Amino acid sequence: MATLSRTSSFKPLPSDSLPPWLSISQPLLQWWMEQSVKGVQPLMNVQLAWLESVSSAMQMEMEFCQAIAESHEKISHCLLIHQKSPKSTEKITDCYQQAMQDLSNAHLNRLKKVTELSHDFRSAIWEEI
Repeated sequence: MATLSRTSSFKPLPSDSLPPWLSISQPLLQWWMEQSVKGVQPLMNVQLAWLESVSSAMQMEMEFCQAIAESHEKISHCLLIHQKSPKSTEKITDCYQQAMQDLSNAHLNRLKKVTELSHDFRSAIWEEI
């Protein structure tokens, strides 16, 4: 998963362009900005990891929906081709079993990917903590 840069890009303002009351507090402002960037960066990385995880999950679900559509297409194709033949029930049964086997394999693959996704997400969270 992608991580954001951890370096602070805060640069103090030039002292000559600041009013006197602000130029005195410049070191304090610089320290405050560095601390706020350090505190926000891990939260941004956690959110980025979560969004990447959600994106991967959505992609896996779309792949599974595609497998469902393909199995339905196979079954429909078998029903339309073999509807008039007297031995069609055996052929339809074979087509149906093949489509269900493909769908079962797609579901098992989906479960495997979900397990890996959960592990990757937990690893990314622990890196930030």
